[in-house]
Amino acid sequence: MSVLHKFAGASGSLHNFGMIGPYERFKQHQGVYLFGALLRNGTFNVLYVGKSKNLADRPSPNHEKFDAALRLGMSHVGGSLCYSEGECDQIEQDLIRKFCPPLNQQHNVLAGLLR
Repeated sequence: MSVLHKFAGASGSLHNFGMIGPYERFKQHQGVYLFGALLRNGTFNVLYVGKSKNLADRPSPNHEKFDAALRLGMSHVGGSLCYSEGECDQIEQDLIRKFCPPLNQQHNVLAGLLR
């Protein structure tokens, strides 16, 4: 069972994510996903943000960042459905710019420059 959580991006836009346990799966649909660690205050420390043409396959224990996310305290995987690749790109970049997730190393330098 997923719980809805709203993440505000760098643009100020709110993005709705269904949050599930790390070993649960989403239905087949393209979208943006994130690995998050639930904090005591009810917010999430965003560890990784990515996009996928099929959320049922990508955010899984086979993901190259999954084990590292678990070591950093991942408690949930979030998924947000998108209806176009452009929408996925926009949401992914908006969240990376806001949170500078530690497992998105390839984006951290660019995200820091865009602040």
